[in-house]
Amino acid sequence: MKTVTILFSDIHLSYSPTVIGLYDLLSELFEVRIVAKSPRSFDNKPVTGRNVVYLPDRRSLIRKIVNRSRFAFLAVRKKEFRKLKRKGTHYSVLEEYDFICDLVSHGDTDIVIAVDFKNLFFAQLMGRNVEFLSLEIKADDPFYESCDFENINSVIIQTVERYKHLFNGAKFKTFYIQNAPNFRPSSIELERRGLVYCGTAWDAFGFYHILEFLRCSSSDTLTVKGAILDEDRRRIDSEYVDLIAAGRLMIEDDYLDDTEVVEYLRKFRVGFCFYNFEIDRINTFNYLSAPSGKMFKYFAAGVPVVAQDTIGMKPIKEFDCGVLINDLRPETIKAAVEMIEKDFDRYSQNCLEAAEHYSLDKAAKPFIEYLQRSTPE
Repeated sequence: MKTVTILFSDIHLSYSPTVIGLYDLLSELFEVRIVAKSPRSFDNKPVTGRNVVYLPDRRSLIRKIVNRSRFAFLAVRKKEFRKLKRKGTHYSVLEEYDFICDLVSHGDTDIVIAVDFKNLFFAQLMGRNVEFLSLEIKADDPFYESCDFENINSVIIQTVERYKHLFNGAKFKTFYIQNAPNFRPSSIELERRGLVYCGTAWDAFGFYHILEFLRCSSSDTLTVKGAILDEDRRRIDSEYVDLIAAGRLMIEDDYLDDTEVVEYLRKFRVGFCFYNFEIDRINTFNYLSAPSGKMFKYFAAGVPVVAQDTIGMKPIKEFDCGVLINDLRPETIKAAVEMIEKDFDRYSQNCLEAAEHYSLDKAAKPFIEYLQRSTPE
C-alpha cells in the first residue's frame, strides 16, 4: 500500500474532525499516519485507534540536539530558516522541523498532506510537494508570508471565499471539504427537549451571551456539551449558580468523538453556534468566514441552529436550517429560538438534507480518487 503522512503538528488533534475523518477514509486505501503534538491543554485527549506519531516534548528534542552537537545543528537550521520572513526563529520550531524531516524527507512516504502554513513551509524547505489542507487562517502568519506555494499539488479548503483570500488568483486543483461528520440517517425517533451549546465554553465563542439570554428566558433549559477551562468553571459557579441550582443549566464535559456527538445531539431542539466579535482576536477573517464544525454536527443530528449572519454560516441560510442573527442580545437570541420552535419539523428536516449534502465521505470522494490516480505505482 502507498503511504500517506498527514502533518498536523498541533496539540488539538482530538478536536480536528476533518483530519481524523480524512485519516479514516484514506486508511481504507493507503497506509496512513498523522504527525501531531502531544495533547496538553484542558480539552484534549490522545487519539486512539489511529496511527499517530506524537512529536517528542521539548526536553526530549533538546536532548537529541545536544547529542548531535547542538550548536552545529542550530547553525544549519537557522540558515534554512532565513527564508522565514520574521526576526528570529524559536528553538521549538527548529526542533519540530528537525523531527518532521527525519519522518518524511527520506522518501519513506509517498503522499504528504500538509495542514496549514507552518507544515507547508516545512515541506517547502524539504523540497517535498504536498496536498495542502487549510483549516485555520491566522492574521500576520509568518509561515504564510514565507510560502511561495510552488510545492502545492492540490488544495483542500472549506469555501471559495477562503480560497480567494489566501491565494489571490493563483489556480490549484481544489477540493471543497467541510469540517463535517459522515452523515448516517437514523430511523430512531428520540424525544427532543431543551437547548444545547456544543463545543468549548468560552467567552470567545459567545458562551456568556447565551447564559445571559438563559437568565432572561425562564422557560428554557440549556445543556453545555464540551470542554470548560477551570477559570470559566469558577465563573459559572460564581455568577450563574442560580441557573445550575434551578436545573436550567447542565454541564457535561466528557469527551465524545464525532459519531457519538451527533447521536448525543439528537435529543435537543435548538443549538447555538456563535463567535464573540467584540474580542479583537475573534473579529478576524478566519472566524468571519469559517463554517464552524459544530454547525455541521447540529445538521447531522437534525438540530436547527441559531447563529450569526456571517460568510461561514451561509449553509444555514442556503438550506433554511435555522435562524441567522446580527447581534447577541438576549432578546435577539430569544426571538430566533421562538421562530424555530414555531416551525421546528421543517427546520429539522432541512438540517438532515444539509447534512447529507456536506457529508465528509461524499465531499472527500473526489480528493481520494485524485490521490489514487496521481500516486505512482
